[in-house]
Amino acid sequence: MKTKHIGIDPGKSGAAACVTISDGSIDDVDWLCFNHRETSAKQILKTFKTNWNDPKSCVVEKVHSSPQMGVVSSFSFGKSAGAIEVLVDLAYPLTWTYCSPRYWQSRLNCLTKGNKNVTRLAVKKMLPSIAKQITHRNADAILIALYGAVQHECIDLELITKKQELF
Repeated sequence: MKTKHIGIDPGKSGAAACVTISDGSIDDVDWLCFNHRETSAKQILKTFKTNWNDPKSCVVEKVHSSPQMGVVSSFSFGKSAGAIEVLVDLAYPLTWTYCSPRYWQSRLNCLTKGNKNVTRLAVKKMLPSIAKQITHRNADAILIALYGAVQHECIDLELITKKQELF
């Protein structure tokens, strides 16, 4: 049985990813990077409802502004994150949940401590067939989707962490 799991790293330069699990292993990975100039809300919603329909899980990273962000940056970040949350709620009412970065990273054994290379390298090791396409923008979303699959027991956590011997 195939199950879809969606992970979302909100924000203006965030991304969403859909990981399809089949018989306990990763069957397919797809993602969409958010860029308000290139990706419209209509395109994002269409992808959510058409290509990534009926997911078993949808996990949105719980984000907030930080003290080092300026007022304009904080407002822009919140606006982008809020827009993504509205689209997620329209596409998947009652099936999505929040998760803090610290929690999903610790569960997948890839705590970044602020170093985005940690998650990017983890995904490259887990999915060598698409390693050249993995960037700072899509890596977190892919891992958040995998976290959702682990939480719903569709894939074994050891199968994921075994592939990333960095940590």
